[in-house]
Amino acid sequence: MTYHRITDRNISEIEASLPFLFTSQEVFDKQLKFIKKYYKVITLKELGQCVNNNRLPWNSLIITFDDGYEDNFCNAYKTLSKMNLPATFFITVDKIDNQIDKPYWWDRLYYYLKEIQKKDGEGLNKEVNTEFSDIIVKFKNNPSDLFARMNKEETGNIERLLDRIEEQYQISNDKLLQENTMLNWEQISKMSQNCDFGSHSCSHRNLLKLDDDQKYHEIVGSKVMIEKMLDKKVPVFSCPTGHMNEEVEKFLEKGGYEFALTTKPGINKVNGRYHLKRINIWEGTSLSLNGKFAKGYFSFKMMGF
Repeated sequence: MTYHRITDRNISEIEASLPFLFTSQEVFDKQLKFIKKYYKVITLKELGQCVNNNRLPWNSLIITFDDGYEDNFCNAYKTLSKMNLPATFFITVDKIDNQIDKPYWWDRLYYYLKEIQKKDGEGLNKEVNTEFSDIIVKFKNNPSDLFARMNKEETGNIERLLDRIEEQYQISNDKLLQENTMLNWEQISKMSQNCDFGSHSCSHRNLLKLDDDQKYHEIVGSKVMIEKMLDKKVPVFSCPTGHMNEEVEKFLEKGGYEFALTTKPGINKVNGRYHLKRINIWEGTSLSLNGKFAKGYFSFKMMGF
């Protein structure tokens, strides 16, 4: 299973981050209590031992986090430690310490389009005649489809598009930067005493769109950097955007990775080490129609449906 962000705020109040990546602290606590009671939580290292023995314990589950937001330390790590549950955090090297002053493209896109909506109280009538009309209309009518489509594009192209939107609509990034701070090496070092870390590449680019040198940098270079900073081996990789092919696999082998994780949902067996499936978890994964934690619904989702 994979999480992205844990917040102690009301998710409905979050304006400058993609809300579908969030789980509230209250719901996260309930989810972990349920997981601890009904599942055997193992680490990826233990999974390696299971693969070698060709035997996976019944109801085994691995908790992972992608992207490396600072709330992983402030909120998630606190609860995991209290419940004595292991987890693996996949970090994007160039984002650590907020080295790049631009948040992930999905947070920028969500924030910019929400700001454009505010600028036109009539409901986007002005914007439909601009070069961004297709994006704006898709966001208005079907935001999930828009983000799924953008996720397949070359990341650099998305960033350049967002730069143009930012400039044309004169959008300030102050709130965006404030809401999307990333982990720093001091926090990662502290977390690594009880949790594991893996690579989520250097810059979270779509690996299928890169040449060989770029793939090597993103896959192998990120591993080298994390191992240097933590003085620990990094045997696991989480694919940015979830895309995987044979070319990417070659560089995973060169880097000495034992496992790679995708974003495809489902239940894993003891094979396909570079194609491990994960169930994405967020606030809505375990809530009933009346907004309360529902064990039955959460269990259904955890079965891979």
